[in-house]
Amino acid sequence: MSKDVHNSAKEIYALIHDILWNDWDPIGIKGIGTDDEYDGYIGQITSLLRDDWSEREIAIVLGRIVTEVMGLQANPQIDQVVAKKLKAEYESRFAK
Repeated sequence: MSKDVHNSAKEIYALIHDILWNDWDPIGIKGIGTDDEYDGYIGQITSLLRDDWSEREIAIVLGRIVTEVMGLQANPQIDQVVAKKLKAEYESRFAK
């Protein structure tokens, strides 16, 4: 892996990590839990962004993670806001 690709991958990881932790946080543990709680979803979300999924599709995936994986009630409005931010930030920094 070239240095540029490696740095880009690290930047994408950090971007998604920060948005999931600061803006999504469906468990509500920001400030009291470890900030790696949602890191297991970064790979999946990176793939969605690279494959140019729509904000709506990404929001649906976020909601499914909350309901099907975490067993919690999804908040579609937050999922949509987070999906929009993920897409916009990714496109402004990494899309060609």
